[in-house]
Amino acid sequence: MPTITAGDTVAEIGRRFAAERAAQCAGFTAADVTVTRDRFGRDVLVIPDGVARRLAESVRNGWREVADMATGYSRAFGPDTWEHAAAAAIITAYAASECDPADWQGLRDRKHAADWGQMPPVFIVGASGWDADVSWWAADCASDVHKAVSVPGTPSRKPSRPDHIEFTG
Repeated sequence: MPTITAGDTVAEIGRRFAAERAAQCAGFTAADVTVTRDRFGRDVLVIPDGVARRLAESVRNGWREVADMATGYSRAFGPDTWEHAAAAAIITAYAASECDPADWQGLRDRKHAADWGQMPPVFIVGASGWDADVSWWAADCASDVHKAVSVPGTPSRKPSRPDHIEFTG
C-alpha cells in the first residue's frame, strides 16, 4: 500500500496506487498460466493471486449486465493497458495448452483462441483458490467459491475492434 502524506494531491495518490497495481502484474506472461481441468473436465486457468486480484478488480469495474440474461461484459481494454497484456497472455496460454486429440471441441476451442483471440467460457482463478491435487476449488473455497480470487468472464478480442480485449460471461 503506497504511503499517503499530508499535501499529496489526488492525482499523485492515484499515480502511486496505479504504479503499485502495475508492479503486482509486471512480468506476467503465458508461462505463468497453468491450464488444467476440474473434476468434471471443464477448463480451468490458474494464475498468480496478485494478477487474479488486480484483473478481477479491473474487469468488475465497468461490468455491464445484459438485461434478462445471465451474462454480461466488461469494458474494452486497449493495447496500451496492462489488462490487455494480461488477457493476451491468458489467451496465448490457453491456445498453446495440451488437449486430448480425441477432444474435437477442445482442439477447436484452442485453434479458435490461437487464430481469433477468442476463448470459450472457462474458469480463471488465483492460485490460492485452486487445489491441483483434487482438481477442485481449495478446501477453504469449496463451500464458498467467492472466497477464491476469480476473474469474472472470459477474455476475447472484440470482433468490431480486434486490437481491444473484453471479458464476457
